[in-house]
Amino acid sequence: MTNALTSPFSRFYIYRKDGEILTYVRFDDLAASGDKEKKMGSFMTNPKFEGGALGQALLEIALQKELQKGPIYAECDPEFVTFYQKFGFRLLRGPYKNKNGVDTCHIALEPESLRVAEAA
Repeated sequence: MTNALTSPFSRFYIYRKDGEILTYVRFDDLAASGDKEKKMGSFMTNPKFEGGALGQALLEIALQKELQKGPIYAECDPEFVTFYQKFGFRLLRGPYKNKNGVDTCHIALEPESLRVAEAA
């Protein structure tokens, strides 16, 4: 995350209270690698606040804003696919073992116009 903090290709959506980070979402533009895709890099909620609606509310707002710029891609643990599907993500690939041997899934969230075009 240290590199992301200084990268011009990363954006953070952060909710703080009394100086403490309660939840955040990070998006990375993959333009640095020549790729035009946008990736949701991480979504974390402070363990003291997990299970509440705060993290989900921030994620929803961040996704709506980022989706205006085009599709969002992410990798996640297979157990979180259902969670992300509630926000409109669809499973692209997985589960499979990534290069580190960890079970992973690729998911995507696309603007409504892209979903309609694919269905036609």
